[in-house]
Amino acid sequence: MNEAPLNDGEFAASVMAVPPLARRADYSLDPAQNRALIRHIEAGGVRTLLYGGNANLYHVAVSEYRDLLDLLADAAGPATRVIPAIGPDYGKMLDQARILAQSRYRTAMVLPLGGFTTSDGVEAGLTRIADTAGMPLTLYLKSEDYLALDALTRLVERGTLSAIKYAIARAEPARDPYLRRLLDCVPAAKVVSGMGERPALVHLREFGLAAWTTGSGCIAPRMAMALLRAVQRERGGWSGRDDGGDGHDGHRSDAGSVGVDGHRGSVGDGGGKGRYRSENDHDHDHDHDRDHNPDHNLTRRLYDAFLPLETLREQISLIRVLHDAVAFAGLAETGPLLPLLSSTPAEHHAKIAQAAHTLLALEREFAHTHPNLSDTQTSA
Repeated sequence: MNEAPLNDGEFAASVMAVPPLARRADYSLDPAQNRALIRHIEAGGVRTLLYGGNANLYHVAVSEYRDLLDLLADAAGPATRVIPAIGPDYGKMLDQARILAQSRYRTAMVLPLGGFTTSDGVEAGLTRIADTAGMPLTLYLKSEDYLALDALTRLVERGTLSAIKYAIARAEPARDPYLRRLLDCVPAAKVVSGMGERPALVHLREFGLAAWTTGSGCIAPRMAMALLRAVQRERGGWSGRDDGGDGHDGHRSDAGSVGVDGHRGSVGDGGGKGRYRSENDHDHDHDHDRDHNPDHNLTRRLYDAFLPLETLREQISLIRVLHDAVAFAGLAETGPLLPLLSSTPAEHHAKIAQAAHTLLALEREFAHTHPNLSDTQTSA
């Protein structure tokens, strides 16, 4: 894995894939299957792996944590940053921090804990955890009440926090005064949208966040990277050539790929049923300009391709659906989820499998028509 010191610029260099964790039938870690999934993700150009909620690290035993860290560090390529989660409670974090201090990792993400916390207590606790681990932490922020903005700002300025995974859900993500205030205190380069593809475009376009976390991107990593680069070019934030979304000569090409029915067409269903609407979509002049922008057209097609699986995840379970979708797609035998979670109910399996197979088919066709990765990515 990438053992270099963290720098702010790397958060915009890659989407942050959040994979499930493969286990054998007896709940033991499965190195071969985890390695297979990591290789698939890296083959799409993704260079940041975050093992947190989707990997069900809420329920991992401290006694297993060292083996887990060793497995992931050895499985990832030398250009891939791996960020393991810790917590969510203080005692578990402290034990895990002592293990991290003896590892090659450069940061860890703190899982969110609802209730039984105060802002002062969180600030003191995270300071001690970072000191014990000997590394800055990534904060998973799901509530405005978890940590006061002045305390969060102090932790960033002291170097206790290196990044923030922003995951406070809003009915309209474009209308988020709290996120505006957060970005008055913390550089946007340190903040990653933390709720998958659904709000990601608004978070990058309207707020300038660095990138986003992606579960579905574990199935379609090349498309996720192409979507990131297209949005960055729209806002003028990426100058590197990106063959994940461009032709071989560097000119933009049509994103022609298989449709959801398996026939050749545009990436995604093209129907726009799940199209994410920001407040800018109500500005018809602005929308007209975007519709004539090649990058925006590519962005919409790629974005729409992720929505069927993302919708199932939102409707059923973010963690459980992704865990099963990766297995149904044939990318890795993910095995059982650790208790206290379990697989999705059988009545949902057919639609999850269909969405997973469709997304993987789109990914493979996109890889065929856009074979070159961005020249900013190095081999894993």
